[in-house]
Parts: sequence; structure tokens; C-alpha cells
Amino acid sequence: MSIRQLPDHVIDKLKSSAAVTSLNGVACGLVTNSLDAGASRINVRLDFARGDCLVDDDGSGIEPREFLEDGGLAKLHHTSKIPESPALHGRRGDFVAAVAALSMLSVASHHYRHISSAYLSIHNSQVLARRVPAPPEQRFDVFDHGTRVSVRSLFGSMPVRVKHRASVFRERSAIDKEWGSLVREVMTMLLSWPSQLSVSLHEANTQRQLRLKSGCNTDLVARVSSLFVQASLADSADASSWVPVSASSRQVRIKGCVSTTPVATKRSQAMSLGIQAILDSHDSNVLYDAVNKVFGNSSFGVVEDAEGAGPNSKLRKGLERWPMFYFQIHLLGSSVQSRGLDDSQNALSDIAGLLQTISFEFLKKHRFRPLAIERLSDKSIFSTAKVLKRSGKSSSRSPAPSQGRTSPPLPRDSARGVRAESPFGDWHREKVGWAMSNLHGPKPLPNERGRRQSPGAGRRRLVGQGGKLVRKPFEDPLMDESEPVQSADGVVRANSASECAPDAGHQTKRLRVLASRPKPAPSPWLQGILDSWRNPVFETAPTAVPQISGDDPVGILYRGTSGLHHCQSKEANVNLEVGSVSLAGRLSRSAMAEAEFVAQVDRKFILIKLPLVSATQMPADRKSQALVMVDQHAADERCRLEELMAGYFNRDADLVKPVTQSLDQDIVFETPKGEGELIDRHRGHFQAWGVSLVVESEPGAFTVRVTGLPPSILERCRGEPRLIIDLIRKETWALEDSNAVPERSLSREARRSWPSWFRGCPPGILELLFSRSCRSAIMFNDELTPDECRALVGRLSRCAFPFQCAHGRPSMVPLADLGPGSSRIGGWRDGTAIEAERWKSWWMDRQDQGQ
Repeated sequence: MSIRQLPDHVIDKLKSSAAVTSLNGVACGLVTNSLDAGASRINVRLDFARGDCLVDDDGSGIEPREFLEDGGLAKLHHTSKIPESPALHGRRGDFVAAVAALSMLSVASHHYRHISSAYLSIHNSQVLARRVPAPPEQRFDVFDHGTRVSVRSLFGSMPVRVKHRASVFRERSAIDKEWGSLVREVMTMLLSWPSQLSVSLHEANTQRQLRLKSGCNTDLVARVSSLFVQASLADSADASSWVPVSASSRQVRIKGCVSTTPVATKRSQAMSLGIQAILDSHDSNVLYDAVNKVFGNSSFGVVEDAEGAGPNSKLRKGLERWPMFYFQIHLLGSSVQSRGLDDSQNALSDIAGLLQTISFEFLKKHRFRPLAIERLSDKSIFSTAKVLKRSGKSSSRSPAPSQGRTSPPLPRDSARGVRAESPFGDWHREKVGWAMSNLHGPKPLPNERGRRQSPGAGRRRLVGQGGKLVRKPFEDPLMDESEPVQSADGVVRANSASECAPDAGHQTKRLRVLASRPKPAPSPWLQGILDSWRNPVFETAPTAVPQISGDDPVGILYRGTSGLHHCQSKEANVNLEVGSVSLAGRLSRSAMAEAEFVAQVDRKFILIKLPLVSATQMPADRKSQALVMVDQHAADERCRLEELMAGYFNRDADLVKPVTQSLDQDIVFETPKGEGELIDRHRGHFQAWGVSLVVESEPGAFTVRVTGLPPSILERCRGEPRLIIDLIRKETWALEDSNAVPERSLSREARRSWPSWFRGCPPGILELLFSRSCRSAIMFNDELTPDECRALVGRLSRCAFPFQCAHGRPSMVPLADLGPGSSRIGGWRDGTAIEAERWKSWWMDRQDQGQ
């Protein structure tokens, strides 16, 4: 079979599907074309369910000759934006042709120099109609002059895309996500556009409307704060919190503003490169990450725990932890500005470094205690770094602080500013002082060896094969490394250079070598005292008890750590660690039902004898058994957790629904308008997990009432309302920022097991269940009767996940294999040859010491 080229219409469709990916991309591309045409008013109408988009503008319009057959409208690689200019968005001439290949495209335009309109209709790259001049029903009459572009049934020729669009946009939440993305992108365009502009947005399914208007005010702070409020990305009360910032280097200039008020989402962040919007659609943009990392490593958004303030109060990051900012980036130089980031090798590194510097200085000025930042590249990140990184040091060249305001002392790491930490920073260096009399005129370098070696003789290489360093670059390759020398500060150091090569005509002084003196031996009387004396305070640690298998201890490790739950508290500072214990089988949940109780150990563990499951079928008398140590706290915690999770839902015929208990007194809290709309939008998601909400709209704010909760978390949330409030808000923003559409099914299939019912459960609900099971479980030092121990092991055998507690710690660990047919404790199985030899050697040594 011969290899043939694809048809032209297939090639055009493949190219177009790579250039056009969504209806939002089409709408934003048409808006940029309107901006390049000089429009000041733009109307955008969308229908996400049908894939339709309509854009009207009052720009200069398209000349009628471009609508003719020999014109360039909607043809591939045809553009009116030649020569390239940083004041224009498009330059490749492929956008309109790509849209025409994937939809039904209609263009009607009235050029400001002509008295008539023109019309063109294209379906899947096939021209349907050309009207020059256009008939009355196809004329453009919205403004005196301008263009109307209509896109219908985008991706209508692709059945897979049509089916996907119908399934996704069936839910209003998916439409709201696309709407929010469109609003943020259009807002960024308005922020970067230098002239006055008004954009009206309308969505047909949800009947949502929004008008974004940027005034002619040259104040960037007023412009940014106004547009953020219009887009519902900031509250009107935060207008005074915006602070202007700017920085520049030889190749990059950044101007913008940052708000001192933290927010709960990263959506209130925007950047632009000139007039081109820089988006962070999937939270994977390196420029946004550079800024957020600096803010994350500071006290920005830190709140105190509810226990109250004090020296022992804990600080934690609250839900509002992300900054609001807008940065407009300019690459200096017309050629670099026109190419953007694609063709510039160091532009991205320069921009990221300068953004980190702006963020660091902003946080330090407003006393948010930022940590030192690391430079992204080795050199040429920003020329202002030498000035900015001195800001943390007290210098006469630093600007004086403002009157009436003093800054608190910063941590040691913060005082370093933005100075990059070199990979050679931890290596030893020698600093040599120069006398003033030696600064003028070269002098012969003294050589204590009497002669100077030839270049390259006796020198060790600095770089070996593969580009790896084979020695430290700051040591003299001619010196003997074992020769101790004295540095300028009088400290004797080993492995330091005794000579220094001349640099810029300077002369180095030879470092004097200290003579080695023999250490006098102590007298026989003193030596006898030292040998026989035992320190009563710092006694030598006793010899470790020999282990049966391996050199590492198996079983109990003591460590004094404190954590957030009882599993890691100071009272429960015992941890089970699995060592290299060889077993002739494996532990299984089914075998735990046959476990034999031995004893409770140290009121912390339960020692049991457990039959092992082998991969091959073996008779009962040949099956091995193992000694297993069970953590009584972790085991009871696992049992209680699964009981809570199994009772979270109620079986009703073939359906499973969450159990909801009404509150005697509703939990009421207020939220801003934007957050209240999001909570109301995701109310069905919370109802699917037993959290009943009532959202009431009030002027300027929303009131949320929690009327019902699952019984397993009700008492805790009633005593601490902050827990359920933070849970609702955090889950709402997580749903809004994620790309997945949440499952809102109020019913689940009863034939499935309960672990499958918790798929997609809010993390906050799981944390409350974990906390309750841990707080109410059996603690260490609780003495249990043999019957209680057997009952606990029996309950553990019926759990779905018996081998770990709620927080992931192991609940049991095997100690030893008792071998097959062992009817009593002590019937050890023969170990491996290495283990037997070590045990035999240790036993023989003990016998020899006893004799």
C-alpha cells in the first residue's frame, strides 16, 4: 500500500484544531482583533451549550475589497498587521481561517471610509456567500462603523467534540467555570490596553451579563482596583489596599500593583507582556509560581489559632493566603518586544527573577517576614540585583526609613535579601589582606620551595571527565593538602593553600607554618586515675541487646515527637517499625479471625499469635505462625473510624443516602457577594455529603445558614463553628479552582462497599472523622483485660483496612516466625544460614566470656 498525502481539507482541519481549542479562545481572539481595529466598545454574546459566539465592535471596519474572491479575508496566512508592532496582538494570519475551518463563520463589516457594508459566510472552509454590498438583512447596523463576527456550532464537524460539549455543559457549574475564565482573560486585556475601553459580556443559557469598563485614568492602582471589583475578583473595600510597585533591569521593566489583603484563591492574579495577556489557566505558569512561592514562604496570610494570642499561640496559614496582583511586563528593545518570550533565551529567567525581587521587597517593606529567595539562573537575571540585595544590610548608601515608622528586625535569612546562594558557598575560602605599600608595583613572589614549578606540572585538574569537579576551585593545586597553615585570623586550618597566585599585580604574603610539637604523655598516676574513674553523670551507654535477625532493632522505637493528633502526641511517643523479618507467608485480614491472644505488653501493645497465609496450598499442620505486635491505639482508632464511615450513610432499598441531623440552632456566617454566589452554586455538592445549607442574598453580602450536619461531625462543629465554616469555604474554592466537575449524586448504589461511597468526599469531612476516631480511641497506658484485648483484635479483623490507623501509621508489626506446627510459644523456625551463624558466634563469645 503506497503512502499518500492527506486531503487538503483534512490537513486544514488538523491545523485548525491545534490553533483553536475552546469557545473562550475564539471569543478572546475576536476581541483582540477588535482591539487591533481601534474599537472602544465591544459586545460579546456566547452560548456554551451550542458552541456559538457573536462579537460586535465599533472599530474601523474591513474594507469591502477584502470580501471579494481575490481578497485576503479568512484566508490562511493573510493579515493586515504588517509590519509587526508591539501595539498589535496578531501577526500570523491564521486565526480567522482556523475558525472558519471548524464552524460556520459569518462576517459583516462597515468600513468607516465607505457608505455600504459587506458580508461573507463560510462553513468548514467552504465559502457559502459573498455580498458586496450586503443586502439589508445582512448589513452591520449596530454602530456607525465596525465589524460583526458570528461563529456557530464550533467543532460541529467533530462528533466527539459535540458529544463532549453536550455532556460537560449540561451542568451549570461547568458553564460558570468557563464564564469565570472568560471574565478573567478579558479583564487582563483591559488592564493592559492603554486606551479607554468597554466590553459587554452575555451568556445565553444562564442569562449572565457583565460589563467591564476601563477609564482613561492613567493611575494604574485606580485602574486595577476598579477592574478587579467589576470582575468580582476583589471587594470594593479593598480598593485602598493596593500598593504600586515597579522595577527594571537592562532588558526588563515591570510595573504593577499588589494588594496587602490576602484572598482565598489564585484567580485574583493577572499579568501581561506588553498588551498580551499571560494566563495561568492550569496553575502551571512559571511566572505566577515564582511570585506565589515568595509569598508562600512568608507570614502573608498567617492567622493565630482560636486558642488566643500569647507566647505559646500557634500561627498558621489561613484560608485567605494568596496575594492579589497585576504586573505589566515590558521587554526593552523593539525586536525583543515583538518576539516576546518565545525567541528570547534569557527573557523568561530575567522576568521571573525580577518578579521574585519585587515580591520580596514588597513583603519586607510591609513586615511579612519573607524568607531569602534563590536566583533562578547563574547570571544575568537582573542588573538591579546588586542594589536590591543590599537592602537587608545596614549601609550608609541605603535609603533612610520614613519618619515615624520603624521596621522590626528581620530574621537572619531575610536580612540576606535576594542574594543567591552559590553551590560553592559552603566550601572553605581564604581571605588575604593587602598592605598599602604593596599595592604599587609588582614584586617577585617569594617561594619557600626555592623554585617555581612549570605551569601544569604537579597541578591537579579542576574539571574531570564528564564536566565534574575533581577538587575545590578555591584551593591551591600546588600545595600539599596535609600541610597545616595559619590563616590571617590566626586560626590553624588544614587543607588550605600556603601560597596564593598573584592577581592584578598584587603580591601575596607567605603564610607561616606552625611547627608541630609532640603532645606530652600523662604521668602513670594520672593515667591510672583516668582508666579507673567512672563518670557518674555521663555513663557510657550499655551494649545493645543482640537481635535474632538483622542488625537493626525490630519492634519498638522511642521518639519524642509531638504532632497534631494523638498518634503523634508526647503520650504516644512509641512507633512500630517493620524490620527485615523473614516470614514463611504473609499476614492477611482473614487470618486475624483465628488470632490467638498472648498478652498485653507494657499497656501499649497486644501480642498475638497469627497464622500466616502461604501462596501454595498447605495442610493445617504445615502452616507457619508468627508473633505479631498490635498497637492498641492504632487498632481501636481504625475500628472506630470504619464504624463512623459505615454509619455515615443510610441504606434505603437499592440507594444509599447520607444521614443528616438538623441543628437546634443554625450556624450562620456572612460572606462577600462573590463567595456567596459560589457557595450557592455548589450547594448541591454539600447536600450530597449531608451538609444542608441555605444561602440568602443581602445587599452587598450573602448570609449562609448551616441547618443540618451528619451526626458523626455534628457535635464537634456545634462546639467549634469555625471548623464547618472553614470546611465550606475551603471546599467551595477548591471546587471552583479545579477543572473537574464535582459529583452531585445524592444517592449511591447499595451493592457497593462503603469505601467506594466516599469517593470525592471533601477533605475537611475526612479530617473531622479522623480526629474523632483518634480522640475517642484507646490510648497508651490504658490497661485492658484479656477479654477486651480479644474483642479489639476481633473488631480489627472485620475492618476493611486493618493494617493501618486513620492517619496512615501501621497498626501491627510481625516480630518472629514461629515455624510450622508450633503448638506453643518458642517453637522457632530455623533461620537463614547467615542468621544462624551470627547467633552461634554470639553464643560462643558469651560462653568464652563466662569461662
